[in-house]
Amino acid sequence: GIFLLLFLNRLNFDYQRILSKTTEQYEKFSQPKVTPIWDMIVSWFFGGNVLFSRFFVRDYHSPQNFQYKAIFMDVYSSGFNYIFVALFLIIILWSYFKNLKNTWVQILMISFLIDIVIHTILKFGLHTSYIYGGHFVFVIPLLWGWLLQSYRQQRIFYPMLISLTLIFFSYLLMNNIFRMTEFFSFLQHYYR
Repeated sequence: GIFLLLFLNRLNFDYQRILSKTTEQYEKFSQPKVTPIWDMIVSWFFGGNVLFSRFFVRDYHSPQNFQYKAIFMDVYSSGFNYIFVALFLIIILWSYFKNLKNTWVQILMISFLIDIVIHTILKFGLHTSYIYGGHFVFVIPLLWGWLLQSYRQQRIFYPMLISLTLIFFSYLLMNNIFRMTEFFSFLQHYYR
């Protein structure tokens, strides 16, 4: 509340200025792409910050006619990646409902839900997940850890969860190392 009042005071309580800037930024960062919204949400919002997708290269030039190559994340090309993200979300929701009475879990999920509203419902910057992912990506390992903690005393579920964690981590590591080698080869090829 104090931050909001100080911000409005700096703008002399000119609400129209805030709304015009917000609309301008929304149009700049939220223009619909040719990619379906559901694919953008799965590939970039929920998955792109954890499981990298393939990259594609485009030619660009600046107003001063400086030409350069730019790299962008594409949506997932494999059905396995979509399954990975779906299972990932199921485990996160499982952890949330298992630890529903934990205040810290509630705080994490509220912050995560705010990001979900901003980026998936309002579609603000949905195609730039690499920028805003740091706002919520820490929620995933914390919720996963609380899920492991809640089943620690159970002899049946705990080894299964540890095995699932190792499988997820192995696939994540292999995929992301492969995608990062693609990124570094792009750098070597165009920006050496």
